Amino acid sequence: MWSRTGCTFVLEKKVAIVVGAANGIGRATALAFAAAGAAVTCADVEEAGARTTAAEIDRGGAEALPIHLDVTEGASCRAAVAATVERFGGLDVLLYGAADSDPSASRLTRLECRVRPLRDGNLGLLAVYDGFFSAGRLALGELSAAVIELATELRARYWFSTPDAIHLATAIEGGADVVLTGDATLRRCREVTVEVLES
Repeated sequence: MWSRTGCTFVLEKKVAIVVGAANGIGRATALAFAAAGAAVTCADVEEAGARTTAAEIDRGGAEALPIHLDVTEGASCRAAVAATVERFGGLDVLLYGAADSDPSASRLTRLECRVRPLRDGNLGLLAVYDGFFSAGRLALGELSAAVIELATELRARYWFSTPDAIHLATAIEGGADVVLTGDATLRRCREVTVEVLES
């Protein structure tokens, strides 16, 4: 489950594997990572879809490697990592975007993601973000009274910024299992598991 994606992130000279890149959230994430400068391995059990996503990344000027990956087979996972390292020289980010859980984000996350491409006039990146947030399985958490109350408590307890407290509160109120973020300071939160993505 998503709470915060760190949408002003830059992934220049980084290498990412996105599992589930054939469609949905995984596809949108692969496109967003490529737009941020990463070389992306588009991995999926649905190999034709992975090739389609990789081809779109290639057309946009970034590097992509489509690969068949069955996450239930250890050999398939090891082969995907080995192929990525062989092609791109390393691995910095691994994102599991396959559809075995329901991802979500706060509406504040959508706002933050759209500001920079709007300011820069980057309509391509804006379209990627809009595609991500309109993907069918992504739930957008509302800024309800309960979220604001919990955000206030988290801000007081951990000295988080207001946006960070709102991101976390939205995830907690929405029943998130894990929050993905690029901000290691959010690990202080004890009310939900926080995973820090390297960027």
